[in-house]
Amino acid sequence: MRSLFEAGPVNAVVFKLALLIFYLILIPFAARKNYKLAYRGTQFVVFIYILAVVAHLVVYYQLGMLG
Repeated sequence: MRSLFEAGPVNAVVFKLALLIFYLILIPFAARKNYKLAYRGTQFVVFIYILAVVAHLVVYYQLGMLG
């Protein structure tokens, strides 16, 4: 991600959104075969995104970019 941000923040955002779109396309197919596994996988992805947001907020706060 660092190299994507160095190339431009838009590249990093596009990459993250592309991964999310790929996941959203893939998950209905997985749910047909094993709904419980797809549900748990979705919970895991949401948890990782929450951790990333919290980590970014902490770093921004430490750098004085918030508040």
